Amino acid sequence: QGNKYRKPQWARNGAAAANQGSMSRSQKRKLATPHVVVIPVLWQSRRHEAERVRRACENTTTALQRARLRVVLDDDVATLPGRRMRKWEERGVKVRLELGPRDVDAHKAILACQGGEAGTVAEKTEVGLSPGDLVPAILDALQRLGVALGDDVDVEAAKEEAKQVAEEERKRSFSQAEGGKRKGGDDMDDFELNDGGGGGRPNSSMNKRQHVRL
Repeated sequence: QGNKYRKPQWARNGAAAANQGSMSRSQKRKLATPHVVVIPVLWQSRRHEAERVRRACENTTTALQRARLRVVLDDDVATLPGRRMRKWEERGVKVRLELGPRDVDAHKAILACQGGEAGTVAEKTEVGLSPGDLVPAILDALQRLGVALGDDVDVEAAKEEAKQVAEEERKRSFSQAEGGKRKGGDDMDDFELNDGGGGGRPNSSMNKRQHVRL
């Protein structure tokens, strides 16, 4: 006997949609069409690049979920990116984010908006990966395309929270950078400056030619 056929999750979700009357609000939310799909564009053989892209996609997904949006991270890298894009367009997803190694290096993503039929050319623009740039851009795109966001999505509150998160991340990065500079500067304490009188000298492991004369 062969393996028992099991429909993929999206197909099972579609079949279950007919029974939504007996479902809870959270269950209905899971079955609803995603607002956004995040698609990593990478090559599995380039492991270092693949890890950076995956991490950026996960962070992006988290930022959008914080805004109460329904987000799917399609990391089925065994399927070509174009086929994944077409698949989600056919399921009614009008907004997607595409991230590749160069996008991550530039701290940007490609925002694709499909306002026409599935398979037609989507309108693509660059958007920053910072929550303060990303979340407002996604919300504006969804509203422009007429996508229903649901009662639990407060657009203005979500934008404001995203800006606050971005500011906190900026301060944390700045603090870490300053801490690294101070640590690097402390290494110079291992050296004593030669004041020309012959009393000062570097650590014993240093050669005399490495003295710094004032």
